[in-house]
Amino acid sequence: MKVQITDNASLLSLRPIEVAAYLRSSGWRQVGERRGISSSWAKEKEGEDHEIVLPMRHDLRDFTQRMHDMLQELEDSENRSQLEIFGDLLTASSDKLRIRAVGRETESGTLPLEAGVAYMESAKDVVLAAACSAVYARPNYPTRKPAEATDYLRQVRLGQTERGSFVLTVLCPVPPELLNPPTLLPQEPYGRRVTRTLMAALASARDATSHAAITGNFDLFATSVQAGVSANLCDALVRLGEAVPETSLDLSLAWSKNRGREGLPASRAIFDPDFLPVLKEAARLFRENEPEQDVQMVGYVVQLKRGEHEAIGKAVVAGLCNGAVRRAVILLPEEQFAVATQAIENRKPISCRGDLIKVGRGYQLTNPYEFRLLEEPTDADDIDIDGLDFEEPA
Repeated sequence: MKVQITDNASLLSLRPIEVAAYLRSSGWRQVGERRGISSSWAKEKEGEDHEIVLPMRHDLRDFTQRMHDMLQELEDSENRSQLEIFGDLLTASSDKLRIRAVGRETESGTLPLEAGVAYMESAKDVVLAAACSAVYARPNYPTRKPAEATDYLRQVRLGQTERGSFVLTVLCPVPPELLNPPTLLPQEPYGRRVTRTLMAALASARDATSHAAITGNFDLFATSVQAGVSANLCDALVRLGEAVPETSLDLSLAWSKNRGREGLPASRAIFDPDFLPVLKEAARLFRENEPEQDVQMVGYVVQLKRGEHEAIGKAVVAGLCNGAVRRAVILLPEEQFAVATQAIENRKPISCRGDLIKVGRGYQLTNPYEFRLLEEPTDADDIDIDGLDFEEPA
């Protein structure tokens, strides 16, 4: 028995602009238009002519009847149920992400409430990680996220759950594609860049995890940052897996029909439970190797080195950096090296700002500025400099 959608509230929920984009992307041709009232569409399939009159305003008296007729026509031409077509029309302006938990715990299609909350929160973090990487790629986004990413996340919506284990659907909005005038170069909208980045990042993270498990090397993770892999994405995937232990993660994307789909990455990635420890370790290494940007180091110069004809000298400074005791190498130009020389000769503390990078067991402060002597005692005076564990970066 075929199900027909006749409920007025349901039919009124359809958006004419999105329906028109769906028709165009599904091979229908616009053959007529009463501007602001309706548009006429035609399609030939297997020798049969199909026609649709699409109302363009909700306040038209026959809006619901026209939408009902349209669903019947689409049912005949696509050989699909009205329920399936109706679901696609409602989400025509979104790329639909499906996150499926596959395992014994989810065979009934349900989850414990606490696990469900953690699952949804982690799904949000998966999308946010991709949204950040779509703005600019980096290994970690520790605190402040790009404004464009957080603004986009407010537009992302949860869809209806689906049958088949436990399936969470996330609707990621993308605007419909319009034909560009010849003078304009096509530019992909940010919403589509997010989902493109997400699926490329998931595929890269899966490959990097397999590679790391076999070789013990982090290198493929490091080179996957430009594809959107980050500590944030790895953490979010781990939390998804841990929310429902001993389940596989099956993430797939149904690309919106409102935009072209050429050149898009693979639309599915599966992570088995044994992937999680590797992803967790990758997230830790991403964070550990991420520079701490624009930090202040206060302490004492304990070593100086510079070649006879070299313009850049090397200073080793022991002190406090963001509240932690550190020894760090700082490469200094001639003027700053002279200040460091005064500091070590007169046993004066110094202050310097820059980006702190962990290299092996040591640290390096890069992009140094405001390197200056301090006349007053500092908290660094209480540090046991000789007792610091230190390995000079190569």
